[in-house]
Amino acid sequence: MLNMNFDKKRIYSIVAIIIISMILLISISGIFEEKAQKNYPNATLVKKEGNIKSSMTKEEILENRLEKILSKIEGVKSVEVMITLETNGEIEPAFNKVTSTETTQENDSAGGRRVVTTENKTETIVTKNNKQGNEPILLKSIEPKIRGVIVVADGAENIMVKERLFNAVKTVLQVSGHKIEVYPKNK
Repeated sequence: MLNMNFDKKRIYSIVAIIIISMILLISISGIFEEKAQKNYPNATLVKKEGNIKSSMTKEEILENRLEKILSKIEGVKSVEVMITLETNGEIEPAFNKVTSTETTQENDSAGGRRVVTTENKTETIVTKNNKQGNEPILLKSIEPKIRGVIVVADGAENIMVKERLFNAVKTVLQVSGHKIEVYPKNK
């Protein structure tokens, strides 16, 4: 009987330790979440949904716009466009730069001299407030470089229609002619 009481006490102790550990883990995780929210008050959590096409690539946006306008050219019935990009583009945000320099001279009793220079640089991105939160101010935005364009169109078997499509793509995208190919569609 003494052995059975000892086992019950041991089981109760283990259960109590497990419960206390779980309470501590929950409270500690809450502390870290509060610290994260204090350090980044303007940060927002973005939930990514797999079935929503909310963010199109730059290629897809250009392709859609180009397909819409090319389909309105005389002699073109339907058109498909493929654009490949060399780069994704580049943005340059504005920075607030602060530099401070401190120089200290020390002389010792033996006639020695020591000069210590300390330089501190701080850079922060300049932002502006809008409805969604803070947004960086951009100094310049470099559009992506286009590597090549393929246009497949109903009606491109006609040399005049093909030339119109070629010239339209060349003009709107500011791409040299050797990067553009226009083909007739399969029937």
